[in-house]
Amino acid sequence: MTADEPRLLPRSGPEGKHSYLITDHHGGPVSRLANATELMQLHMGT
Repeated sequence: MTADEPRLLPRSGPEGKHSYLITDHHGGPVSRLANATELMQLHMGT
């Protein structure tokens, strides 16, 4: 994924629509939260 590609977040928005994050890969707080949530979901799925 490049810096200009929106990242699909592991949850839906308030209206049930997909949520996307646009990041510059500097590891901001929303990126870190998304990483932690995805990691937790992957561990729960195994």
